[in-house]
Amino acid sequence: LEASVSKIPEENRVEPSSQVVLQALEQAKYCVEEPELRKMFVSLLTSTVEPDSLAHPSFSTIISQMSPTDARMLEIFKRSPQYMICDLRYTISQTNVFQTLESNIFLSGPNDIPQNIKSVSISSLIHLGLLEIPFDQVIEPQSSYEIFKSSDAYCAALRKYPENEVDFEKKLVRLTRLGKSFISCCLPSPRQYARLHP
Repeated sequence: LEASVSKIPEENRVEPSSQVVLQALEQAKYCVEEPELRKMFVSLLTSTVEPDSLAHPSFSTIISQMSPTDARMLEIFKRSPQYMICDLRYTISQTNVFQTLESNIFLSGPNDIPQNIKSVSISSLIHLGLLEIPFDQVIEPQSSYEIFKSSDAYCAALRKYPENEVDFEKKLVRLTRLGKSFISCCLPSPRQYARLHP
């Protein structure tokens, strides 16, 4: 933390919010063994001395409720604020009624994270208010969603329901305004940091 704050010229620092700082220090005690979360707390505390900081008292609680996988998944939203996501469903025999099999299937992100864990992580980030699935979304072209046919969940559904039509409900997932502020404080990119503090 000291090394991080020292990169900010002293004349550019402001008095940090004690509410944000004290809550962050308290919550950080329970996350120090996880490098991804520890790094986020350091970034949050550093941001409190920056002019025009968007640091919010809720950020430390959000970090404390995240897993290291959640932190890694949120990182990819620095590259793009929006990604394709879908629910897997099948048609009940001889009806037009759909039954959802899997929710929030998400294929982007680190390859070493299993697909089912990615889905759980995305659902958690939505619950924390950092991501959202908008109702006014403009869905990508049909062909863009063909990639989901390679997912483990889709292949398993075809084997389990060979007589039923298996399909996707196409959706998008994107950063919320809170999520954008959270990333700016807790996951700043090196280039962004250098631009703020030459």
